[in-house]
Amino acid sequence: MDKELSGNIKKDHKYTWYMISTSPNKEEQVIEALKKKIETERVEEYFSEFKIFYEKKITKKELEKKRNGQEYKVKLINLYKGYIFIKMQMTDETWYITRNTEYVTGLIGSHGSGVKPTPISKRSFQKMKDTEIEMDKSFEDEINSTPFKVGDQIRIVKGELASDDENQIYKVTSVSEIRKSVTIDYELLGKKNSLEIDWTDIEKY
Repeated sequence: MDKELSGNIKKDHKYTWYMISTSPNKEEQVIEALKKKIETERVEEYFSEFKIFYEKKITKKELEKKRNGQEYKVKLINLYKGYIFIKMQMTDETWYITRNTEYVTGLIGSHGSGVKPTPISKRSFQKMKDTEIEMDKSFEDEINSTPFKVGDQIRIVKGELASDDENQIYKVTSVSEIRKSVTIDYELLGKKNSLEIDWTDIEKY
């Protein structure tokens, strides 16, 4: 799901990160347009990477699909809407190419009068990367977590034991991550029974 949009990475201290402002929702189009211009002008050696920082989001419906082993969709949201990041060597030519690309509205740190923009500090860029990594970790924890645990009180909303009685509750006695199910105990005709139920058939009380 990673849409980092990076080119060939060049290890050279002359490359620095710049923050580019774009028209709303045109961030990816700007990167693709820049790549084409860079190739056309044969200045690939001056550009190292392109980056958009993303936050991953998933709806409850898509999360349910994931937990049922079905295909699911994750929405990627630009953490810095209207901005992209380019690692490059700042020359008169690369500055001209970048600022004259369609949907580019400016380079952060540029003060006009022909003065080239200042790059983002390594510390600031690393902080943004760390934030994205932490958010990715939280997202993975969320989508891979078990929605139920032993001891939870649940209601059955589908199947033979489904009831409209909101007070008809059961306690979870075991959870299967592999089968996406829980086991409950219940009494029928004075006899204690156990039943395994899919996650999709129950809800927390």
